[in-house]
Amino acid sequence: MVPVRAFPQVQALPPSPTEHMSPATAVDNVRKQGPRNSADLVHEVLASYATNGLFRSFARTQRQTRKSTFSVEWPFRKAQTVRVDVDAGIISFLDLLPGVPPKSPMQSALRTFLSELHAKRRPAHRRIDSKKARVRCVRFGGNLSVVVTVMDCDYEYATTKLIQAVQEVHFGFLHDGPYYEYRVAELGLNPDGF
Repeated sequence: MVPVRAFPQVQALPPSPTEHMSPATAVDNVRKQGPRNSADLVHEVLASYATNGLFRSFARTQRQTRKSTFSVEWPFRKAQTVRVDVDAGIISFLDLLPGVPPKSPMQSALRTFLSELHAKRRPAHRRIDSKKARVRCVRFGGNLSVVVTVMDCDYEYATTKLIQAVQEVHFGFLHDGPYYEYRVAELGLNPDGF
């Protein structure tokens, strides 16, 4: 079972049928059941990250057959939302970068940074295969979200690469770029300890 910190606005959901299995077994079982359970597959991949300590907390906040919403909390950020829409073939990490002005150099740089994650020159384990998944940034309101489009119904691969892309944004794009003030003002991060 995944350690879950209760969020005040989240109601407890019935347990997943795969809840008492290891993440690898659960992922295999959901994959065998076909695309109608792709949201459950995303759940199992995210749950395995939580079990392994990547997230401070993790919960499924909305559960439907073809759409689900999850709350994940990184050790260095407050809770954020991951949304999966099987009908659209999209998994979104919502509001990853809040308060980025439209058409700003930062938005443009993020688009370029994410497109580079598909580059052939990257090591295979760090590259996103564009035949399997395509990652991009999308503006919702005043915030930038990272979205992956699932190209071949491999939701396990797409979810893994979405989390990889978000980590690359945190530890590469934000840390190595000229975003010291942004990290402090908008994300509340301690740049000296991150």
